[in-house]
Amino acid sequence: MAPHGSLPLFPITWLLAEKIGKPLADIHAPVPGFGPGTRSAQIMARMFDTARPETPMIRWNYSLYGDHRLFHPQSTGPTEQRFGTAVRADPIFMCVERQTLRKLPKTGALAFTIRVSVDPIEKLSGHPRQGEIAHALIDQINALSEEQLDYKGLTREKSRVIERLDELVTA
Repeated sequence: MAPHGSLPLFPITWLLAEKIGKPLADIHAPVPGFGPGTRSAQIMARMFDTARPETPMIRWNYSLYGDHRLFHPQSTGPTEQRFGTAVRADPIFMCVERQTLRKLPKTGALAFTIRVSVDPIEKLSGHPRQGEIAHALIDQINALSEEQLDYKGLTREKSRVIERLDELVTA
């Protein structure tokens, strides 16, 4: 197992071999609201089509897991318990993907990079903005649709995770 904070050379949940050569909308088909024919897929395609070499793009994705592994190719199902078996959700690790895209000036190809980091949620303890950050994460989880909760593996665990994060808000 990799130590906390290590950076893999792959994304958190998918394999390049499964995505390479596919249209952008097909690549994102598993993501709720981003499959072929959706408005989000059309906006994303337009961003890729109009990308300029002098303007790199960046986006962030996060996922919550019950262990510190950096690679989760087989996602737990939406109704599986992910964060331990006790009443309190523990452990919780946040995996964050920093993704960048840059159009190459000579070829027009897009260079895509991913940097992954993983940290235990307890790392927020003692941070000057601990409560604010935990509250923002609670708000994001509460805003997820049922499909998004399923996709992130949080359907069963939503209330346990929010209760755990609330401990950091009120600490």
